[in-house]
Amino acid sequence: MNKKPLNKLGLLLIPGLIFAGFVWLAIAGLTQDKNGQPLVSSAGKAVPEMKLPILNSRKLLTEKQFKGKKVLVNFFASWCVPCIAEHEFLKAVQVAIPLPIIGIAYKDKDAAIKKYLKEHGNPFQTVAFDREGRSAIDWGVTGVPETFLVGADGVIISHVSGPLSIPVWDKYFKPFLTEFLVPPEKNTENKKAKEDEAKKSGTGSD
Repeated sequence: MNKKPLNKLGLLLIPGLIFAGFVWLAIAGLTQDKNGQPLVSSAGKAVPEMKLPILNSRKLLTEKQFKGKKVLVNFFASWCVPCIAEHEFLKAVQVAIPLPIIGIAYKDKDAAIKKYLKEHGNPFQTVAFDREGRSAIDWGVTGVPETFLVGADGVIISHVSGPLSIPVWDKYFKPFLTEFLVPPEKNTENKKAKEDEAKKSGTGSD
């Protein structure tokens, strides 16, 4: 007996869903290139000023904490389906190389993020909250997920919109992470070779 009202409701919803789809495509077309990357990249810009609350801490995440070492910054949300698909890749990166990953929860709540990390694992060294989405604007975020590689000088090296994948990683991040791709024993060998060369040239310490 309820089939007719439900069918009518479905017919009424279809135009709205189609319109929403066109709006999403239009926005994506205005903010991303054919590869899904941001048309206006934040690469080359300094990390913006921020004071974001950190999960399970009274401390705040500020721009000062992005200096001294390379850091991967990932804007994500518990309600973001592509973020869940990307999460396994972030965990693989966290295991593969000693690159700190900072997660910034976009327009999300503490309880939801805690549940999300408990269910999917936590690849982040630190998780901060951009509850109003204002910091995301300063970073140049157009939607989640988005990822940034920040250099030791606090300047953004690479900026990618959309979920991370092997092709995306190899193209936009791997070229800037060569120091992490050398096996530890090679780093030791290179260091020893430099020390020996310095001693030969008389510049080494006694």
